[in-house]
Amino acid sequence: MPAFDAYCLMDFSARSSPSPVRPSADACWLGACAPGERFAAAYFRTRAAAMAAWSAWVTRQVEAKRRVLAGFDFAFGYPAGFAAAAKLEPAAQPWRVVWQTLARHIEDDDRNRNNRFAVASRLNEQAAGRDAGPFWGGPPTMLAGCRRLRPRRPFAWPYLAHNGTALPRLRLTDTRAKHAQEAWKLAGIGSVGSQSLLGIAALGRLLGWGDAPPASWTPHAQVWPFQTGFQAPATPPGRPAVTLVEAFPSLLEEQTQRRLNRHGRIRDAAQVDAWCHWAKERDRVDRLDAGFAPPAGLTDTQRSACVAEEGWIFGLA
Repeated sequence: MPAFDAYCLMDFSARSSPSPVRPSADACWLGACAPGERFAAAYFRTRAAAMAAWSAWVTRQVEAKRRVLAGFDFAFGYPAGFAAAAKLEPAAQPWRVVWQTLARHIEDDDRNRNNRFAVASRLNEQAAGRDAGPFWGGPPTMLAGCRRLRPRRPFAWPYLAHNGTALPRLRLTDTRAKHAQEAWKLAGIGSVGSQSLLGIAALGRLLGWGDAPPASWTPHAQVWPFQTGFQAPATPPGRPAVTLVEAFPSLLEEQTQRRLNRHGRIRDAAQVDAWCHWAKERDRVDRLDAGFAPPAGLTDTQRSACVAEEGWIFGLA
């Protein structure tokens, strides 16, 4: 029996101004499929518009008492030890205090103007190793005033923080994903760092960890694997649930290539299409549970680090 009723993927963007009027690549795309609805790949010029549409869609699913699998294509966490190195409040689990910090301090308006580089510089200052880091990268023109953030990486991995923590380049999950880049890298080809800062902040605000009240669907939401452990949700049909997972659409390259033509050769649109239909089909044949299972080959310590701080890419063995 399928574990979910509806599936969606948000392909995020870190643009600092609205995307072109005409649908284009490197922008926000939302793919979604639910009972009674045709699959749609929707284009958004700003993150604010994309997240508002996504939250409204999730609200409709929850009101219809459906179970939602919601994927996002940015890193949900950072290598173990970052929260402590950055002197973040230890009261909560490391992943949660990072999400709360970003939700409270990152500003991102309805024209995509944001302060992500300033926040990254502040976190670097709190980590305060010998060199500026662990975050790095960005156009020099946008780094004015960012004292601890450099356009190019000025240190070698691992990054040694003030407290002696050696922060690696990649999370454990990234070491297993071909072409995955570090969440520390904020600009450049293939970078995911800026999307992660902005995406975590956006989700954190919807969960009620910023200045605004939580979205109506929040009581039914869980972030995998942080709040669930490495296990599949067990919500029975007829009860609403929203499971948030980190996605890496590049794992579905063959499926994406087959869909490029139907989406005007826009890779982002083809990826949200491929991921949603992959998840739905695997769920239909009772194979989606494997995506939630503990990854093979991890020690107990590594598994604990993933659940407490690093996260994991859904569906990556």
